[in-house]
Amino acid sequence: MLAAWVVLVGLPDALGSRARAEVPSALVPRRAITAGGHDHYRPQLSLDGRDVYFLGNESRTAELFVQNLERGFPRLLLDESAEVDLPRLSPDGKHLLFVSYRRYAGGDACVFEIERQRRFCVTREGTTVHHVFWFPDGRVGALVQASPDAPHEVRRFPLDDGEVAGRVIHRGHLATPEISPDGRWLVFVPLEPREGRRGLRRASDGLVLRDLRSERELRIEPLLPGTTSGPVFSRDGRHLYFVQHPNDTNFDGTIDEDDRGVLYRVPFDASASAPIRVGTEEQLTSGSMDCQHPAPATDRLVATCVRGEHLQIDSMPLEGLFVPEWDLAKVRAERAASRDPSEQIGLLARELTMLRSGGDPTAAPLARRELVTSHLALHEYESAEHHAEALAVEAADDAHLRDWVAVMRELIAHRRAEQRLPFGNLDAVFVAAERERSARLATHFASEDASIGRLARLVDAEITLVLGDATDALARFDEVRIDEERDPNVVQLWGTVADALLRIAGERRRWRQVHAVLAAHPALSLRERLHHAKVFVDVTVRGRRVERAREQLAEAREGLDERSPLALFIDVRLAFVAADEAARAEGADASAIESELRGVLDGIWARVVSADSTHLESPQSESPQFESHRAIAMTVIERASHRDWTELARHVARTWRDELPVEHPERKYAEVIYEQVVLELAYVELDRGRSPRALFRKIADDTKSLEGHLGYFEAALREGVSAAALREESASRFAAESPLGRFAEAYLAARELDAIVDPEAYAAESARLEALLHPVAEDWPRAAEVHHLYAFLAHRRYRRTGDSDSRRAAHARYYLALDLAPHAPRRRASLLEQVGQLQSELGNHRIALGLFDERERLPFRTPSSELSFRLSKARSLFHVGSYELARTELLRGRDLMEANPDLATYRPLVLDRAALYSFASGEYERALRLYGRLVEIVDPLPESETGTATETATSTGTAISAETVTETATATATATETATATATATGTETETGTETETETETETETETETETATATAAGTATAAETTGGAAEASTATAATSTTSSDRPIPHYDVPFTLAVRMKARLGRAAAAVAVGELAIAEVELERVRVMLDDPAPFRDETARAHRRAESHFERDDYRPIVAGLLAVARRGEGDVAGAYETLRERHAIYEARYERYERDAYLLELARIDAQLAENAYRRGELALARRHVEAGLRAADEYTERTESELDETTVALVRAAAELRLYGRVPARAFEIDVLARLRDTFRTIARVTDGRFAHERFLFPIYLAALETPARGAARERED
Repeated sequence: MLAAWVVLVGLPDALGSRARAEVPSALVPRRAITAGGHDHYRPQLSLDGRDVYFLGNESRTAELFVQNLERGFPRLLLDESAEVDLPRLSPDGKHLLFVSYRRYAGGDACVFEIERQRRFCVTREGTTVHHVFWFPDGRVGALVQASPDAPHEVRRFPLDDGEVAGRVIHRGHLATPEISPDGRWLVFVPLEPREGRRGLRRASDGLVLRDLRSERELRIEPLLPGTTSGPVFSRDGRHLYFVQHPNDTNFDGTIDEDDRGVLYRVPFDASASAPIRVGTEEQLTSGSMDCQHPAPATDRLVATCVRGEHLQIDSMPLEGLFVPEWDLAKVRAERAASRDPSEQIGLLARELTMLRSGGDPTAAPLARRELVTSHLALHEYESAEHHAEALAVEAADDAHLRDWVAVMRELIAHRRAEQRLPFGNLDAVFVAAERERSARLATHFASEDASIGRLARLVDAEITLVLGDATDALARFDEVRIDEERDPNVVQLWGTVADALLRIAGERRRWRQVHAVLAAHPALSLRERLHHAKVFVDVTVRGRRVERAREQLAEAREGLDERSPLALFIDVRLAFVAADEAARAEGADASAIESELRGVLDGIWARVVSADSTHLESPQSESPQFESHRAIAMTVIERASHRDWTELARHVARTWRDELPVEHPERKYAEVIYEQVVLELAYVELDRGRSPRALFRKIADDTKSLEGHLGYFEAALREGVSAAALREESASRFAAESPLGRFAEAYLAARELDAIVDPEAYAAESARLEALLHPVAEDWPRAAEVHHLYAFLAHRRYRRTGDSDSRRAAHARYYLALDLAPHAPRRRASLLEQVGQLQSELGNHRIALGLFDERERLPFRTPSSELSFRLSKARSLFHVGSYELARTELLRGRDLMEANPDLATYRPLVLDRAALYSFASGEYERALRLYGRLVEIVDPLPESETGTATETATSTGTAISAETVTETATATATATETATATATATGTETETGTETETETETETETETETETATATAAGTATAAETTGGAAEASTATAATSTTSSDRPIPHYDVPFTLAVRMKARLGRAAAAVAVGELAIAEVELERVRVMLDDPAPFRDETARAHRRAESHFERDDYRPIVAGLLAVARRGEGDVAGAYETLRERHAIYEARYERYERDAYLLELARIDAQLAENAYRRGELALARRHVEAGLRAADEYTERTESELDETTVALVRAAAELRLYGRVPARAFEIDVLARLRDTFRTIARVTDGRFAHERFLFPIYLAALETPARGAARERED
C-alpha cells in the first residue's frame, strides 16, 4: 500500500504498478493550459496575456481556437471549413494570420480580424505557402514557392483584402523565416538536398541571419547536437528563441522537426554586426518534455509540448524552466538530487557552460565525458556522438581522452546500429560492419594506457555477444581485470557487460559476485556502490527459501566493515527476514514485531552518523552519512510497503526528512516521501473504519500537501462538522489572500452551493469561487486539485443551467486535472468517473464507457463510491443497448447493498433501474415484479385498500393476445426521479477517498429515456417521451429477481415526492400491459390519473432548482403517456370504443401542445395517434371515421416533413398503406377521399423502392399489388358502378 514514493528513491521500482506521487523537480513548474484527448498546438498569446490562440484537431482537422486563460476551455474562433495552419498574432494584437487550405491545396496566407470577425486572404491562388509571419509595420510575410523544384521566396504583402504578388525580400532554399522587431534582420533555417532523395531537401545545421540593409548573411551554428528549427524573436527583440532536435528519436535516419524537441534561446543584439555569440545558448526545457513552437509573449513563454499521447500547450517563464540565478554549486547539488535523467542532463549541460566560461576549465572535460555516457545511457546516440566529437577537439593534446573518445565512438556507433536493426534481426551488412569495428577496437587492446585497453576489450565483448557468440564474449570479458581500474566509466561498462553475459549464461553466483565487487570498488561513487550493494542483496534473496537466503546473507556479511555498503544492506535485509519469520509464528504480535524491527533499523541508522554534519551544508559533496541514510531510508520504506508496516515507514520517512535542512535539494523529495507515507497511513485508518482526521491534520500541518488539507476537510465533514464551521476554522488558520486560504474557501463554499435556490445568487456565488481560484492556479500550476475544483464548479453550473460554456469548461478542466495526476489513483478515479458522467449526460455513452472502464481498474475507497459507479456504468450500457451487461452491473451493486446494510436507502433507485433495464431487454415479468416492489416502497397503499386492489386486479385479469404483446414490445418504463430524499451522494471520490455529499440523484443526468408506449395501427411501437432520469450517483441493484414478498420493506423517514410515486406506478402499468395483466394496468393508470390531479407539489422544489427545465417532465407531460397506455390496455380487454375515446383524449392533448409550443415533434405524434384512431375505427366498422383520421394523419405528417425537411418516415408510409387498404378492403370510394390515394401510393412506392436497408420491406412487397389492383380497368369500372 505504501508505494507512491518509489519513483523518488533512485532505486528499482519493486512495486510495479502501484500508486506513485508526482516526482518533485529541480525545474520551475510549467503551467498546463490545454488538455484532453486531442492535439492542441502552435499557440499565440494575446498582448494582454488573457487569451491564447492555437490549433486543435477536435474534429480531426486542424481548426483555429481561442481559450481564455481564466475560463480555461477552448472555443472555435473561425469555422474555416478546411484545414488551417501556422496561426500568428499581429504586432498590434488585432489580427490573426494563418495558412488556409480552403481554396487551394498549396495554401493561402489569410488574415482574421479578431474584433470585426472578418476573414480575407492576401496571396494569389496557385502559389504554395509554406510559412507566414508578420513584419513589424503590420504587413504580412509569407514564404512561397511557385513549384516543387523552384527556390523559395520570402514575400511581403500589404494587409489588404486583395490578391497581389507581394514584394520579394529574399530568394533561396529556406524554411521558417522570421523578421526581427526592428525590421532589420531576417532569420531562417537553411535547406540542403536530402541525400538519395532527388528534389527533396532537409534542414541544414544551424540558422542563417540576413541583414536586410546590407544583404550580408551570417551562418549561426549553435554548439548543440542535432538540427535547429522554428526560430522566433522575443517581442522586445532581445532574444532569439528556437527549437533544437538533438537526436533521431523516431529512427528514420534523419534529425528533423518530427523528432523530439528542446527549447533554447540566445541573446540577440540587433545593433551589433554579429547579433548572436555562439556558445551563449540557454536551455529552457528538458528533453523528456518534447517541446516545440515557442511563442514568447510579454511576460511568459507558451509552447507546444507532448503530454501523454497528445500535443498540449504549456506556459513557462521567458527564461525557461532552468533557474538562471543558480551558481555552479547549486546546479551540482540539484543535479545530484534530481530523479529525472533528462533533467540531470540539462543541469549537467548548464554546469559545463559554467565551467567553460570561467568556473573551472580543467573540470570541463570530465563534465563533457559524463554527458557522453549520460546520453548513451538514454540511447541518445547523436547527442553522445556530438559531445564525444567536442571532447576530441577540446582535449586534442590529451592522449588518454583522445583514445577514450575513439573507443566510446565505436560503442556509440555499435549501439545505434543495433537499435536500428529491423526486429532485432542481424543482417550481413550489420555483421560485417561490427566485425570491422572489432578489428579497430583490437588496435587498442595493447594500449600503453591500460584503462583504454580494458575499455576496448569490454566494448569488443559486448559486440561479440550481440553477434551471437556468448561463449566467446564471456571469454573476452574474463580477460578484463578491474581491480586496479580507476576510471568509473570502465568499471560501469564492466558491470553492464557482466549483467548481460551472466544473465544469459544463468550464472547466478558470478552475477552476485559482480555486484559484490562493484559495491566495494573505489572508482565508483558511494551512491553507485550502495546501489550495487542493494542489487547484490536482492539477487541473493530472490527465489530462495528464507532459511537459505539468511544463510547466504550471513555468509556474505562475515568480515565486512559495518559501515560498508554491503554490510548496511545485508543487515537491513536480515532484519526484515527475521521480522518475516517472527510474523509467521502462531499468535505473533504484529505491533511488537514492527516495534522490534524499528529498533534494529535505528541501530543500523546510528552506525553511519558521523560527528561532523557539515556535509549537509554542501550537498554536492559526497558524504557517507548522507548517502547511506538516503539509501537506507529508501530501502526500508520500499520493503515496509510490501508488508503494510505503515508506522515503520512513517518513522523512517520522518527521520530522514528531519535530518535534512530545509534548503537542501534532497529535502523536497524527502518531504514528498513523508507526505505519501502518512497519507497512506490515513487511508489505511479509513479503510479500517477509524477516523483519519487527526492524521490528515498532521499531514496538513507538517507538509505542503494539498491532499492532506482536503483529507482533513472531508474527514471532518464525515464526522458531522459543517462546511460553515470549517470555513471559519480555515479563515483563522490561513491568510485570506494566500493560495491555501483562497483554495480552502472555494472548496468548502462549493459544498454549500446546492443550498442556494435563487439562480442569480447561485451564479454570483459560483463566479466568486472561480475568481478565488484564478490566482491559485497561477501559484500552483501543477496542482490537479485546483483544476478538479474548477471542473466541479463548471459541471454543477452546466447541470443547473445547461450553459454550453460551462460544459466545455468542465470537460477541459477534468482532462487538465487528469494530465496533472498521472500517478494519483484516487484523484484519477474521481476524475474519470466524473468526466464519464459528463459524457453520459451529453449522450456520448460509448465514450463514457471507455472512461468507466479505465476508472474500474482503480480501487474503490468505499462501498457507496463503488455503488455509484456501478449504476453510472449500467446506465451507459443500457443506452448503448447492452442490456445484459447493464443488468450484470446492477447485480454487482445488489451484492454491495446486501453486504453493506447502510446502503439500503438506495434500494428504491436500484429497483427502478433494475425494472427499467429488465423491461428494455424484454423481461416483462421480471420488470412487473420489480416495479411492484418499488411501488410497495415509495407508495404503499393503506391496509384497507390493499386487499381490494389485489382482488380487483386478480378477478378482472385477462389474457392478452400475441398481437397486443407485439404492439407493446418496445414500450419502456419510466425511471424514478429521486429514489429518496435522503439518498444523496456524489458517486465520486475526492482525492481523500471520501464522498462529497452534495449531489442528488436527479442532478447527474440530462439525457432522454423512453418513458412509455402506445400501439399504432400497424401493430408496432409508439410514442417516445423524454425525461430526466434518476441520477446514477446513488447506484446499484437490489432484489432484481425477487418478488415483492421476499424481503421486508425498509422504513424511510422522508416521504417520496408525488412525481416519484406516480412514475413508479406508471412503470408498473407499462410492464403489466406488456405481460397482459391489463386489470393491474388499468388500476395503476387510474391511480396515476388521480395523482396527476392532486394539488400537492409534484416535485421537491429544492431539487428542482438544481436541474434545467428541459431535463425532466412536469405533471402535464405525463397525461398523454397515461392516455396511451390506457388505450392499449382497453383495447387488449376488448373495449375498442373505450380505447378510441382514450386515444382521442391523447390526440387533444397533443393538439393543444402544438398550438402552444409549435414543436415539430408534436406533428408527428399527432400523425401516429391518427393512425391508431383510424385502425380503431376500421375495427369497429366506422369506415368514414377511419378515412377522416387517415387524411388528418397525412396532413400532420406532411406538415412535419415540410417543416423539418426530413425523409419519408414510417408513420407516413403506414398512413398511405391504411388509405390504400380502406380503398381495397373497406371499399371506400375514391371520391370520398380528399387526397388522390392512387397517386399518393404511387409516389410513396417510388420513394421506398430506393431505400436499401430493411425498412419498408413489407410495404415494398405489398404496394405493387395494391397499385395493380387499384389501376386495373375492370376493377376501376366495377368501382364506378359501386359508386
